[in-house]
Amino acid sequence: MEATKDSGAIIVQVYECITDTCNFIQNQHELIRFDKNGKKVWHTKNISNKAHHQDLIKLLLTSDEGVIVIETDYSKEPTTNLSLESLELKKFNNKGEFEWSRTHYWPKDHRNYVVGGLTINPNTFAVTGWRLFANLAGSNPPIEQDATWVMLLDSMGCPKNTPNCSEINYLSTNDIKVPLDRGTEELTVYPNPTTNYLNVQCNIPNPRALKYQILSMNGYLIQSGAFEVRENTSELDVSNLPTGMYLIKVFDGNWQSMPVKWVKM
Repeated sequence: MEATKDSGAIIVQVYECITDTCNFIQNQHELIRFDKNGKKVWHTKNISNKAHHQDLIKLLLTSDEGVIVIETDYSKEPTTNLSLESLELKKFNNKGEFEWSRTHYWPKDHRNYVVGGLTINPNTFAVTGWRLFANLAGSNPPIEQDATWVMLLDSMGCPKNTPNCSEINYLSTNDIKVPLDRGTEELTVYPNPTTNYLNVQCNIPNPRALKYQILSMNGYLIQSGAFEVRENTSELDVSNLPTGMYLIKVFDGNWQSMPVKWVKM
């Protein structure tokens, strides 16, 4: 859900097609615009039929009071017929009418998760997220590394300074920027798995106040807070979290650690 300038809201609604006319369970996503009194202003159906939860769709309000729908997909690329992950953008105007779409295919072996978007000015917006990318050469199993990224796009959904942008485009690593300098800091967590408390060890030169975020494996924020690093180690209470696999990252205004996977038992 995104709040509008007039104190209204735009939401994504999903329903499942499970009738005899469907070959499989298929999600249908809709955009609905409400005014500040909760009255429906417009309703646009079938904005996406991807088989994922509506929480994986991000909305970005534009300066002209339209909305951009942001999602990732894994599908057959039309030229080579290879399965590649893509960033898909669809723009709707302030009446819910479709204006344009862009499909940007990521480099091979990248798995990306969109966190959100931000309108910078009428001609520029940013999409942010994090990715896992595998080193497939000579490693068994493949080595996965994490990187936080930001992509600057123009008002038509094209990467900045990219010539010949069309409905379907192919991204390079130059289009995907890592915004924060991580320096040489490292992050270690233990015990892993854990049940009640997670010790966070930061290899930083001077003790200082840091913030942390615990994320789901889909990149959604589960828990956040701040702590003071003393003797490079701090203890976090994670007893209230459900059993599962999580990511944790630590940061301040100048750097952030790479996300580290850990398991709650």
